[in-house]
This record gives sequence, C-alpha cells and structure tokens, in this order.
Amino acid sequence: DLSYSFCTLLHIFYPHHKMADQSTEKGPSAGIDVQLHPLVILNISDHWTRTMVSKNESQRVVGVLLGTQTGRKVEVHTSFELIILDDNGVETLDATYLEDKKGHYNAVFPTYELVGWYTTGVEKQISFHKVLMRYNESPLLLQMDMTPPEDCRTLPISIFETVVQVVGDVPKYSFSQVNYMIESEESERISVDSVTHGAGTNSIVTPLKTYRNALQTLQERISVVRDYLKGVKEGSHPGDHAILRDISALCHKLPTQGSEAFKKSYNQEYSDTLLITYLGALTRTCCSLSDLVERHTATYERKLTRRTW
Repeated sequence: DLSYSFCTLLHIFYPHHKMADQSTEKGPSAGIDVQLHPLVILNISDHWTRTMVSKNESQRVVGVLLGTQTGRKVEVHTSFELIILDDNGVETLDATYLEDKKGHYNAVFPTYELVGWYTTGVEKQISFHKVLMRYNESPLLLQMDMTPPEDCRTLPISIFETVVQVVGDVPKYSFSQVNYMIESEESERISVDSVTHGAGTNSIVTPLKTYRNALQTLQERISVVRDYLKGVKEGSHPGDHAILRDISALCHKLPTQGSEAFKKSYNQEYSDTLLITYLGALTRTCCSLSDLVERHTATYERKLTRRTW
C-alpha cells in the first residue's frame, strides 16, 4: 500500500500531546536512555515503501541509525539505508557503500556517529550486527513491524541493546529490549504535521495514482500497436495501408533524440543553465567581497580616528 508510510505517521503522531509519552513496554534492561526522533521513523517507512513498490512485494529492509551518545544516553537523529548483497546464498552488507555514506554524513554532521541499525524483518541478523560492531561496540537494534494489527494502539517499534555473555570462553551475543521515548524539535513537529495532514486529504497519493493509471493506459495502447505490427510482419494479420500510414505518422511525431536539432537545443539549454549557475556564484562572491571591503574600511577608519585623538 503506497499510503502505508503516511498512515503510520497518523497512527504515531495523533494525538500530538501524547507523542512524548509513548514508549515500549518495560523490558529487562532499563539502564540505557534512548530518544528516537521522528525523522528516523519517516526514513524507515519511506525505505520500506519504495522497496515494496519497486519489487512489487514486501521485503525486509535494513539501514544504519545515526545520532549521538553520551554515556548511557543515546539520541537517534537520522538514518540511511544499506545495500544487501547475495554472496553465494549468504546475505552480506555492502561495506563500501556503508563507508561512503557514513563519510558523507560525517562531513555534514560531524557530531553524529553510528549508534545502531534498523530492520523491518522479524529475524535479528547477528551477522549484520557483528559488521556494525566495527563502528560501535554495542550498537542498538531497531525493529519496525510493517504489518501491525488493526487494534494496535502503540508504536510498532522495538529497540534492543547488545548483551554479551561469555560461555566457555566464547562470547555469545543476545538482545535485550529497552525503553525509548519519541523526542522531537519544533521543526520536526511542523514537518510531521504537514505530512500527516497531506495524507489525510490524499493530496499526495491521488496525483500519483492518476499518473500511474495514465502510464498504464499508454503502455496498453503501445502494446496493441506493437502486437499489430508484429502480426503484419509475420503474416498472421492482414496489413491495412491506412493504419500503417497512421502509425508511421505517429512515430514521426515523436522527438528524435539523436538528431542535430535536438543536440543543439540540448547543448544550448545546458549552457544557459551553467551560465545562470556561474552568474549566481559570481553574485555571491561579489557580495562576500563587498562585505569584506566594508569591514576593512570600517576597521581602517576606526584606527584613523584613534590616532587623531
């Protein structure tokens, strides 16, 4: 269902005054304080929805949780998805993609670190967990149930911390459920409120359905023309010169991307775009230079005034 992510938001964030009081049931471990931001829930729901639509089936998705950690207090701010590779029937994480994505986030948010990972599956993949332990010795695991029961009145989210037990000199990893609380800033509350209101009025889903229906109709009609031409070529359908002329005229109306006129128009538009970009950069540089000159002039005049006195 395309609208699942928005329905999840409605389920989570209404009524608003209860948002900060929602948490999981008390688990065996209560020594860690976990604060979860709404952006993480949005990212996970969007990741699962896009995967389901592209592959036309519900599949498990995994990703990384980023945030800050001070002692036993963990604040999860955002997340990004991970790529699962199939290595001879064994699922592994794309370590190169993980490193690149983590580096990009650290360049923008230098205080964020890898605090855990998320999954929409029921199984707790310990192999994935061990890979992420290279970046955090005790990463959190967030599980999100994408098919909660209709009578569910709590968040379909569970968070676990890593528990290491040594059995016969061999470390054994297990998970202990922890409490968490939804923590949001004013900007996040405004964004979530905007999304949930848009979901209630179908302002996003309705146009997408219209585009999808139009594309499906176009694809069906193209298939009819293609099957007719194939049948005429093979001799299974009689050829009608009037229909063939109409098809030929229709095909000639389509833009030919390999023509010189198209290349010329494309290069001109591309050059215009670059020119506008360069003009914008020059304008910003001139503004910065003007500010610098004004500051230098003000400082120089202040020094002259002091010397006069």
